[in-house]
Amino acid sequence: MFRFTSLLIAGCVGALIASQAPEFMQQYKQRLGGAIDELATVVRHFDRDASVSGMDRASAIERYTRSGDSFFVNRGNSMQITIDRWHDMSDHWRALTGSNPFARLPVFISGADKELLQRTWDNYKPSIPTTVEGLAYSGAGFLFTHLIFGSILSLFRGRRHVRPAPRRQQPAPRERYAEERPVRRRSRKNA
Repeated sequence: MFRFTSLLIAGCVGALIASQAPEFMQQYKQRLGGAIDELATVVRHFDRDASVSGMDRASAIERYTRSGDSFFVNRGNSMQITIDRWHDMSDHWRALTGSNPFARLPVFISGADKELLQRTWDNYKPSIPTTVEGLAYSGAGFLFTHLIFGSILSLFRGRRHVRPAPRRQQPAPRERYAEERPVRRRSRKNA
């Protein structure tokens, strides 16, 4: 009974923890979308300013970096970093959106923006998703935890010392005295 209850509790805890993966990815994806929109606004303003001056994006950044002024060189470098980050986030967004729910976790892990990931974690609100993806993660978490915890319990079960049953004490054999003779029954004969 203890084993069954322990495995059931462990499985439920595993299901609860695993069900958070789709919810965390969803909250990250919402933040990612907002960050992409903001970076797109910055890049769009930069492109507009470059266009007004008769340049495209690449030539405007090159002009910044070739300037002898360290402020403009740094500004050009930071603008290139912003544009690269916008591209990386946009690529990650497309990969997350285009992947099926069961292949999303490896895509999420491989391309997650560390800064955005940390901010998502800091503001994460746990919930239990009721989507097919959430139920699948819960089921997988239940099975995985159940198997791992069951294996651990089996290891301890094998090491448990089994005490032998206590021996019953046999009464000491009585010594037969010479006077004791076995009692014989007399048979009754019909007269």
